[in-house]
Amino acid sequence: MIARYAWRGGEELIFATGVGNRPKLLVLQPLFEEANRTRRLLAGVMRALADAGLDGVLPDLPGMGDSLTPLSAVDVQDWRDALAAFAAVLDTPFVTLAVRGGALIDDVPGAAGHLRLAPVDGTSIIRNLFRTRLAADREDAASADMAALELQAANTPIELGGNRLGPALVAGLRDTALPLVSPLRTLRLESDPAPADAKLAAAPLWRRAEPGDDPALARSLASEAIDWVRACVG
Repeated sequence: MIARYAWRGGEELIFATGVGNRPKLLVLQPLFEEANRTRRLLAGVMRALADAGLDGVLPDLPGMGDSLTPLSAVDVQDWRDALAAFAAVLDTPFVTLAVRGGALIDDVPGAAGHLRLAPVDGTSIIRNLFRTRLAADREDAASADMAALELQAANTPIELGGNRLGPALVAGLRDTALPLVSPLRTLRLESDPAPADAKLAAAPLWRRAEPGDDPALARSLASEAIDWVRACVG
């Protein structure tokens, strides 16, 4: 089901599964192109939740997905405000599932619990976006360097990884660490050496050149999400 939610900047779309009156998993996608590469995965997780008697909701963030809000005009606080407005109208308990950069904003008011998959901080996201831009410029024989890109990003919108980011968003992401939330369960892939509560056997879909799917990972993630929602909500 596709619906809409309102926040102070307008309206954004919601993808929802289930009947709408059961405990919910609030899905926070990765940021930028990683969202496109994992969309099918997360839709599969949400469908599995519906089959297990739970609801799933995946709201677009301002400037992301099918949002009509220009990304260049958005900052991190806009994302937090939009999620807070969305959560305020949920009429059943909910738990967040945040993937990658979605974990930067998973401290949503009212959440009964938090599940993270391969969380990453804002500094790492910005660093990777700049590296991708530099590599693309070199392929095009453009004369850009990191200092010049940093100067541009501090003053005007900049194209990074196919997205036009404004100075406030670049600075805000760079300054945003993973929030401290509780209760929290962190999942990572087996190839990731960082600590986690559990490791999943899968390849990182978010690093593929094109959107893809991994049904086995979807099943594993759905199983973790179902157990965590029930543990946190009852």
